[in-house]
Amino acid sequence: MKKNIDNNYSLYSTFFLKLTTIKSLWFNKPSINRKITILLIVLSFIAPIITYLVFTNSLLFFKTTPAVAITTISIDVILLLCLCFKVIRKIILTLADRRKGTVGSKISTKFILTFALLVLTPTITLSIFSSLFLTLV
Repeated sequence: MKKNIDNNYSLYSTFFLKLTTIKSLWFNKPSINRKITILLIVLSFIAPIITYLVFTNSLLFFKTTPAVAITTISIDVILLLCLCFKVIRKIILTLADRRKGTVGSKISTKFILTFALLVLTPTITLSIFSSLFLTLV
């Protein structure tokens, strides 16, 4: 019995040791910008789900009121603006690197433009057709 408890204790202790090591490596890295970006992306996946639950009145412990609905929409808009700021900032930095002649800046610019076209084309098409459909109905 004691051997089993010691074995479980060593298993938990190694797990928490690895977890604290990963946490310390994560927080000691100098790239706070990357951490903020990852946090914004994670929150951008969670916030629309919460907004949907608020507007369908499916939350278990909260009753949907106009103040709660406005708050969730405000949080969504703030997250969207923060992500737009990060993307625009990255594009400006990439263009500045291209003007300086930094190595790899041309291919980086091509990747950004390709990604933007791949994302914006279906989004704009969908928004146009949905607005036309909703105005005709």
